[in-house]
Amino acid sequence: MKKNCFIVLTLLLSTTFVNSQGVFDAVRFTTPAINGTARYMSMAGSFGALGGDVSAIMDNPATLGIFRSSEFNLSVKLLPTSTVGTWGDTKYKANSTSFKLNNFSWVLNLPSGRETGYMASNFSFAYFKLKDFNRSVALKTRDYSVSLTDFMASMTNGLSEQALQFDDGNNYNPYNNADIGWLSALGYQGYLIEPDTTSSVPNSWNSLLKSGEKVSPKYQATESGNVANFNVSYSGNISDVVYFGTGVSIQTLDYLLTSHYGEDFETGGNFDLGTLLKTDGIGVNFNFGLIYRPSSVLRFGASFQTPTYYGMSDKNYADITRENGYHTTSNEALTEYRFKTPFKFQLSAGAVVGTVAAFNVDYQYSALNKMRFGDYNNDAFTDLYSLDNKDISNLAKATSTVKIGAEVHTAKHVKLRGGFAYATSPIAQKAVKPLIYNTVRTDTEYFTEQSQIFASCGVGFNWDELFLDLAYMYNRRNQTFMPFLANGKSAQVASNYHNIVATLVWRY
Repeated sequence: MKKNCFIVLTLLLSTTFVNSQGVFDAVRFTTPAINGTARYMSMAGSFGALGGDVSAIMDNPATLGIFRSSEFNLSVKLLPTSTVGTWGDTKYKANSTSFKLNNFSWVLNLPSGRETGYMASNFSFAYFKLKDFNRSVALKTRDYSVSLTDFMASMTNGLSEQALQFDDGNNYNPYNNADIGWLSALGYQGYLIEPDTTSSVPNSWNSLLKSGEKVSPKYQATESGNVANFNVSYSGNISDVVYFGTGVSIQTLDYLLTSHYGEDFETGGNFDLGTLLKTDGIGVNFNFGLIYRPSSVLRFGASFQTPTYYGMSDKNYADITRENGYHTTSNEALTEYRFKTPFKFQLSAGAVVGTVAAFNVDYQYSALNKMRFGDYNNDAFTDLYSLDNKDISNLAKATSTVKIGAEVHTAKHVKLRGGFAYATSPIAQKAVKPLIYNTVRTDTEYFTEQSQIFASCGVGFNWDELFLDLAYMYNRRNQTFMPFLANGKSAQVASNYHNIVATLVWRY
């Protein structure tokens, strides 16, 4: 039998089921993204001092004050995604494509009739997709020296065999026992772990793999969902010199992970662990901004967004299938909790050269190490999630995003645009994903985010009140993948997002 050598967190945190959110969940939901109208994306989201585009309101609500007319705005996006995974000497590519409504908005311009002083008020009512989770991942390697079955055995140490057995007579189900992690129950029910009868330590467990046996692991996952934003903002214009704005947003989070991790045993046999994780959330935040225009050419902007306070819920389910067709399933778990995202601030500088060209640079800071999980039944972001929050403080990193964009009027009705952005890594590369021994989560894998790059271009056409903007933005996202916490070989994953956006604007 194969002796396990894993470190598993064995602190029982509550008498109810433990979901064990962690730094990887938090980073997944808050890693910087650029999304919006075609004009906004064609300039890599760099609009914090220029304004005049509804997507920029999410970065700085004072940009709403630049509008001189009312408008309706509609954007759609095609998102082909390719993910290349390299694990050892094996490389796999997975593709996916989605098509969706990217944003819909209405801007209402209310001029005061004055030529100085308080010249206008603007209101906006908008729906935005802020972040997409859509992609597929496929990975495979061979001669792996560690197995998930060893990890299961390590998590099960200290539990009796009787605790993992169904007892119809007493109406006992191990999945309803808050002291038992679902990986332990699945491993036992799937005949992947067994009691160590030779150990002097009571209730010790081994995997069924022979000592020194290697495995060939494979992983496949599909992610989908988005973060959407419903926003109402107000902005004022003072003498075309100072613009101020404020807004409130209701955000919804929808994330679905369907994954399969399997191993082929060197001496025969295999298993597949399937996991489904569905996360939903709804939250609220506020943002504030200013733009100062000291001359007809220069503009400077600053903005601040409060943390988003979410009410969240996870539903998860898992099953194991063996080579002989044997199949066992877990219950379905529902966990509710709170989540607080980081605050953000942005500084911007822009230049407008008559009707010929416009340039903008944004610097955005997001304090990801200030994220927190909390108990859904009270307002405290402590106690039940204290270990997860400690990991966030130690392992999540404040991110900096620099965005540069330009727009050039090349013909009477045509504008060309381009942009580039860079976002720093949101998490320490040494971060790992430990699991509390009684967690209901079975998604043991983790992706360590690295830096991101964005490159974009686009064209805009205008005919009096009607505008058509087209954009292409490339986003490359690099990650390191581990199937579970172990001293095995990691995989490198590069996800390539090809955003193709069209926006139709009617001004009146």
